[in-house]
Amino acid sequence: MITPVETVRTFYSAIAAGDTSKMIELMTPDIEWISVVDFNVQEKGPAEVMKKVFAPLMQEWESFSPAPSEFLVDGSTVVSLGRFACVHRATHKRADLPYAHVWDVREGKIWRHRQYLDTMALEEARRA
Repeated sequence: MITPVETVRTFYSAIAAGDTSKMIELMTPDIEWISVVDFNVQEKGPAEVMKKVFAPLMQEWESFSPAPSEFLVDGSTVVSLGRFACVHRATHKRADLPYAHVWDVREGKIWRHRQYLDTMALEEARRA
């Protein structure tokens, strides 16, 4: 059985590789994605996460890559701390900001994700 932290690490690897199929495979059908900034996910499910989070990310940002540096595990909950580097497509400005992600895993799949990051750094990169 895959551990919760292995599930989360695999998800980050899928993001880095642009492997959306793998990302979807690692989400439960009823995943809840709680995000910041403009990514308002109202419905549950992988299709909603891809439509409301990852599609807009790919459209607005030339590149984006979360880089976890620390994992804290408590049962089936994994907190990852790291940095998020991105380049805005319109302004070409780079942002590099700290984040904390809280992942809840059930039977090798992510059923909830909560994101905390420096939204001011993102807004500064968006300004021309």
